[in-house]
Formats: sequence, C-alpha cells, structure tokens
Amino acid sequence: MKQSNIESVYHKIQLLSKYKRLNDEEYETLKIFLQSDNDIEQLNLFIKANWDNSEKEEANIDFKQILNKIKQREADQKAFRKVKILKTFQKYAAIFLLPLIIYASYVTLQMNISPSNELSIGTKKGERTCIVLPDGTEAHLNVDTKLTYNNQYNNRNRTVFVDGEAFFKVKKNAKIPFIATLRNLEVKALGTEFSVKGYKGDKTIEASLLEGSVSVRLTKSPVKEQAHILKPGQSLTLKTITNTVQINSFNKEIVNSWRENRLFFENTPFEDVVNMVERWFNVTINFNPSEFTNDALTVRLDKGDSLKNLLEVINGAIGIDYTIDNNIINIKKRQPM
Repeated sequence: MKQSNIESVYHKIQLLSKYKRLNDEEYETLKIFLQSDNDIEQLNLFIKANWDNSEKEEANIDFKQILNKIKQREADQKAFRKVKILKTFQKYAAIFLLPLIIYASYVTLQMNISPSNELSIGTKKGERTCIVLPDGTEAHLNVDTKLTYNNQYNNRNRTVFVDGEAFFKVKKNAKIPFIATLRNLEVKALGTEFSVKGYKGDKTIEASLLEGSVSVRLTKSPVKEQAHILKPGQSLTLKTITNTVQINSFNKEIVNSWRENRLFFENTPFEDVVNMVERWFNVTINFNPSEFTNDALTVRLDKGDSLKNLLEVINGAIGIDYTIDNNIINIKKRQPM
C-alpha cells in the first residue's frame, strides 16, 4: 500500500474514533483495508514511525457508541470475510488503533454471520460478557451462552434467541417491542430489565423481572394460552417435561449473582449445581446421579473463591469424596461410617 493510502486510512480511523460520519466509499475503503494483514502491518509501522512526532492526546472513546455504530452498519451487510488483526505494537494501539481493534475484535471474536443473515454472539464455559445491541439494549451473557438475532434487528424487529442465561436492560421503543425467545418460551418487553435462563437440556426455563413489565407466553403449547404478565420481583418457571408454568417471587440476590461474579444456589438440586459449576469453571464433573437424588444445596461462592473452596463447602453440607485432575473432577457420595 502506498504511503498516501496508509495516511488516508489512518485519517478515517481517527474520524471513526471521534464519531465523525464516513460515507459509503470511505467505509468500503476501510473495510477492504481490514481484510489485508500486510496493510495492517504497514499501518502499524507508519504509526510507530510517526509516534514521536505526533501530538500526545488522550483518547476519549465511548466504547458502546463505537460498537453500536459498527454493529448497525455491519448488520445490513449480507456477508463479509473474517478479519485477522495483528496484536503487535500495543503501545501505539492504545490511542491510534483502538477503533480498528474494536472493529476487528467484534468481527473475529464475537460475530458470526450465517448464510441466513443471522448474527450470533456467544461465550464459552468460564466466560461472561456484556454487549450493546444495535438499538442500545444491554445484553449480559452468562457462561456458555449464545445470543442470536438477524440483520433486520431494530429495523423490522427486535427479536433475540437465547441458549443459556442472559440479562437484558431493554431500550424503550414503543413501535418495536423487544422479544427474547428461549426454546418454547417468549418474553416480550418495551423497556425494562429482566433475566432469562434456559440452557439446552435444562428441565426448567425461567424468566425473572427486575424492573418494568413483561408478558411471557409458551410458543409450543398444545392449547392456546394467554400471556402471563409479570410484575417486578416475579419469575415464571416453565417445566419442560410437563409443559406447566409457575409464577413466584424470587431472590434478587440469586438472580443478580452471576453478573456480580458470584455463584448463589438456594435449595438447588445437586445435578443442577454440578451443571452450572461445570460451565462456570470450565471443568468436567463425573458423578453418579443416583447417589445424589435427594440432595439439594444452598451454597454461596463469592468473588475470588476457588473451585476447591466450593467443593469443600459441598463436602461440609452433604459429605463427598472428590479428586481433581486438571479440569476433571470425580465426586462420590461419602458413605456413613
């Protein structure tokens, strides 16, 4: 790439970091540039060479606004190549390449676009994240969770599909309601805060309302049911085997615990505790379910507490023997003396 072209691309990145509008041609130039590892390397060299001569200024970047801008524009595209961004020259990237890194990280690490124009954002076991959707809605994803929506989001719909556990702080839009779907449960809101939980294989699916109002309905019920309206402090639990629902009040501390980097179980069946601990610590736990059929746990794991600490708490509660071999945990019920 010619020196003049590098300077031109660098100028566009600066404009983007300062929230200036780029026209279609400028965006296309930047997009083509991002597909070339060699061009990115040359830009790194250019910034390094001009670092000492540049004015030192603080980068006042609004991460959410940049991310929203990129998401909104890319959501309208039908396909694009994934980008590989070099991780060199971190000192220079701190000020000059931040918008570029945000863009590339968003494309390579969080966003997958299928041929059907669906966009997916996911976390692995042991990972949690918070993103901002194109309409300004905040989505917090717990461990091992996948969020999917299509490229018409915030234009024709505001529908997301969740596999796992998520919390939403919904941006108000009376014309387009926000809808979160988990398997056969649909939660509709205009502007509110609520959480949903329904991992693949779970025997229950839950929707808990913290603020505002939501309507919840079953999408695959054999009979047409009226929507259930939840009030703040109420949760709806769907038992997937019997396809029945219950509405109860919930412990706000438990519902919010994972967003505060804590685990909190209250009278939770042992098998459900194991499933979440596996996701939380990215481990595999081997045990015989028949040994723990009647065991339920009330356990709290605070920030910084280790897996070993948790196992010792469980041992004190119900009596277990366990071994740890890297990320493999073997648990047996301790037999009475």
